[in-house]
Amino acid sequence: WSFASDPFTHTVTLQDDDLNVGFVDSTGEIEEPGTGSTQRQVAVRLSQTPAQNITLTVSASGGTGVTSDDYSAGSSVTFSPSDTTTDSLTKNLAVTINSDTMAELNEEITLTLTDPDRHLTAGGNNFSIGQATHVLTILANDNTVSIDTDNSDSTLEEDGTANIVVSVDMASPTDIMLSVSATSTDAVENTDYSFPATLRIPANSSTGTLTVTGINDNDEQGRLTVDFTLAGDLPEGWDFADADGMATSLTHQMTITDNEVSAIGWASSVSTALIPASGSTTTHILTVDVGKAPTTDRLSISVKLGGSSGGSGYLVEPSANGGCGNIVTRTSNQAPYRLRCNVVVLANAVPDSTLTLTIEGTAEVQQQLASENIVISPATHTVTFVESPRVSIDSMSDSTLDEDGGTASVVVKVNNPAPNAITLSVSPASTSTAEETTHYTLSPSTLTLAANDDTATAMLTITGVDNNTFESTPRVIDLEFTGTLPSGWNFNPDPLIHKVTITDDERSVGWTAATLTHVNERLGSETLTLMVKLSGPVSEAIRLNINPNLGTATSTSGVGAPDDDFAVALDEGRSTCGGRSPNLWVEFPANATGNDLTQSCMLHIRDSAVTKNIIMELSDANSNLGRLKTVINPSRIEIMVVNP
Repeated sequence: WSFASDPFTHTVTLQDDDLNVGFVDSTGEIEEPGTGSTQRQVAVRLSQTPAQNITLTVSASGGTGVTSDDYSAGSSVTFSPSDTTTDSLTKNLAVTINSDTMAELNEEITLTLTDPDRHLTAGGNNFSIGQATHVLTILANDNTVSIDTDNSDSTLEEDGTANIVVSVDMASPTDIMLSVSATSTDAVENTDYSFPATLRIPANSSTGTLTVTGINDNDEQGRLTVDFTLAGDLPEGWDFADADGMATSLTHQMTITDNEVSAIGWASSVSTALIPASGSTTTHILTVDVGKAPTTDRLSISVKLGGSSGGSGYLVEPSANGGCGNIVTRTSNQAPYRLRCNVVVLANAVPDSTLTLTIEGTAEVQQQLASENIVISPATHTVTFVESPRVSIDSMSDSTLDEDGGTASVVVKVNNPAPNAITLSVSPASTSTAEETTHYTLSPSTLTLAANDDTATAMLTITGVDNNTFESTPRVIDLEFTGTLPSGWNFNPDPLIHKVTITDDERSVGWTAATLTHVNERLGSETLTLMVKLSGPVSEAIRLNINPNLGTATSTSGVGAPDDDFAVALDEGRSTCGGRSPNLWVEFPANATGNDLTQSCMLHIRDSAVTKNIIMELSDANSNLGRLKTVINPSRIEIMVVNP
C-alpha cells in the first residue's frame, strides 16, 4: 500500500456564517478641478458570493456649504450569485466632483450604505453591513495670498501715508487676518512711522490694505528704509506667494523720504578724542554725511581748521576718499553716503583743549547748494581732547596719618567708564619704612571700581597703630595699587604709589647735639650757646633740671667764681636757662609752638677749662614726662674744650 500522493493532503474551506458588506475605506479625498469635473471611484466589497442578488442603496450628503451642484454619486450597488471572484465581489461607486468659481474651504461628502429591501438576509443570504459610511473630502483649489505690487506704495513721505495692498486670487468665505511687524536699521517705529498691528482681508473680498503713516520729526535724516512682514494662519487651501513661489510670509520694503532740507554736514557736532600715552598716537575718525549731492558733478567744499584752545597735539589728514581738506561730492543719484576725516592725536595734546573743524564753501558753492535746497549742517564739529582711560589717586586723598588710632583715606578713581569692574590689590612698596600691623592697618585689602561709571571711586582706609615708641624719623607708607586693567587703560602714574607719612604722637626733648668741640682762642672767657629743643607741643609745662658737673670741667659756685671752669650766663637776655650752678634748669610752657619749642643756655667758658670736657645732663624736674609721652633724647651733651 501507498499514499495516493506524497504528501497526502486535503484542503477544507470554512465558510463564515457571519458575512458582511461595506466600504473598503472609511475616508478618501479628491481635489476640486479648476474647470469641468473629475471623478473618484469608491469601492464597496461583499465578503462572499450571495445566494441571490443583493442591491444596496447608497445615499450621499454634503457638509456645510456643499450643494448638489458640487457633486453627484451613484445611488445603488448590486451583487449577484455570479460574483465569485474577489474582483467581482468588489463594486466601484462613481462620485463626480464639479468645478465652480465660488470661494470655498475644503468640503466633505458622506456616503452611506443601507439595505431597505432586506436583501442581505433573504433567500439563504446571511450578510450584515460592516463599514457603512465613507467620508470623501473635496480639497479646495490652491488659492494664494500675495502683495499687490502694482497698487502698493514703495515710498512714504515723512508727513504722509502709504499703502501696502494684499490680494487673494480667489476670495475667502471667511476673514483672513494677518499680523504685521517691521524691522529697520535706521528708522524707528512710532518716531519715524506707525502702522496697525494687523491687516484684514474681509470675507468674500479679494484685497486688504495696510496704511503706514509717516511721522514728521523735524530732523534732517536722509532716506530711511523699513521692511514689513505679514504672516498668519491662512484658511485651508490658501498659501502665501511671492515672486519666488510659495512662501511662509509676505515682505514689503518701504523707503521713508525726509521732508526736511537735505544737508551736507558732520555726522555729529561734537566728539571726544583720547590723548595717547607718551611716544604713541591715536586716530580719531570723523564722518561727513552727504544727504543729497548737488546735480553739479564733483562739487568741492573745504574744511577749515581753527578754534583750538590747545594749539597743538594733533594732525588732520585727508582720508583715501577725500575727507578732510576738501569734501568732493559725487553725483546726486549716489547719495546718501559718508566721507571720512582723520584727526591724528599726539601725546602732547593738552587735556580739555579743543579743535574746531568747519565746512564752508565759496559764494558760488553756496549759491549752487541753495538753488537745490541743500544746506551745510552741522557746519562745525568740535573735538575735545581728553586723557586716555586711566586709574589714578584722587587729589583729596590724605598724605598724613596720626599714629595713635588716627585714620587716613586714599581714594582711587577712574576718568572714563570702564567696560568691566576693576579690582585692585593694595600692598606696601619696598620703599616703605612703616610696617603693617606694627605701625598701621589697611581696610579693605582689595578695592573695586564699578563698571560703566566715569565717576567710579574706591576708598582705602589706613588706621594708625600706637607703638608707644618715639620715632626720631617719621615712618612712611608707600602704598602701591596693582591689578589687571581693561585694554587701552593704564595707571597714572605707573606704578601707582601713594605716600602717607605717620605723625608720631610721642614727643622728645633734649640737646640739639650730643657732642661739641669748643676751641678756646683767647685768654679769659668765651661764650657758647647751647640749645634744648622740644619736638612738639605738650599739654603741660615741662621743666628739665641740668646737671652741669659730670665732666672734668666744673661749675660749682656760680657765675664768675674764680674757681669755676665755666658758668651759666644768667645775666644775658638770650638765655632761658634758670637757677645757679650747680642747680640749673630749662623750661618749656604748655602747648608751646614756634620759637617756644627751642630754649637756649649761654655758657661762659674760662681758659682753665682747656683740655677738659664739660658734660651736662637733663632730667625730669616735674615728673610729668611719662604722662606726656615725652622722652629726653639726647639727655647729655659733651663739650670738649681745646687750645688752638
